[in-house]
Amino acid sequence: MPLTQRETDRRRAELPQEVRRVLDAGQATARAHSPEYEAAVRPFYNRHVGRLDPWPREIVRTMELMDERPVYAYRNGATEFSITGTMRDVDLSPRLGEIRPPTLVLGGRHDEVTPVVAEQLRRGIPGARSVTFEASSPMPFGEELGRVLEVVRRFLDTVDGRPSLR
Repeated sequence: MPLTQRETDRRRAELPQEVRRVLDAGQATARAHSPEYEAAVRPFYNRHVGRLDPWPREIVRTMELMDERPVYAYRNGATEFSITGTMRDVDLSPRLGEIRPPTLVLGGRHDEVTPVVAEQLRRGIPGARSVTFEASSPMPFGEELGRVLEVVRRFLDTVDGRPSLR
């Protein structure tokens, strides 16, 4: 999580100054769910959470559920930009070497959990492979589905030595 927070800070710094000003004010005054704040968050979401326009109904529903159910806020915090929940100090990177199954790390070039974080995972897990989807956020299954299926099929072929079902 510490690396994820640093990378989120870097992504946030890329937003226009006016957007950052509204985000700062919303977080400082605990108005992170005001209409102004929600409008300011949208450019970040459109770049780093879901690049499809419009978002598929499944993604819209997922976001609604995150608001309705407190688990995300409990573990992550009230906003995308400041990890203040129970996971804020969790760093399992020293234990990545304990992961033994064949591992494929997938991520999007524009993912809010950046390729820097994905690379930390790949380096830490013995024999792990990774693929970065160049046109995607964290949802390459919606943004580059054909390529995702191809990558996963190829990975599975190498894991059990037999061609996967097509």
